Amino acid sequence: MRNEIMARHGYSFNSNDLKKHFESQLWYFPLFTNVGNQLSDIENVNVKFIQEHEK
Repeated sequence: MRNEIMARHGYSFNSNDLKKHFESQLWYFPLFTNVGNQLSDIENVNVKFIQEHEK
């Protein structure tokens, strides 16, 4: 889930499995290595929430 938030903003993944998955999506265009400044306040809260529950 967290990775999709990043992918929607054009995050370019280093992981081969994530690259393969998102490159199969028509909407995905990898453009950036850092999208943190593009995330909305709600997206930042959601990313942090997901990270906390992944552990």
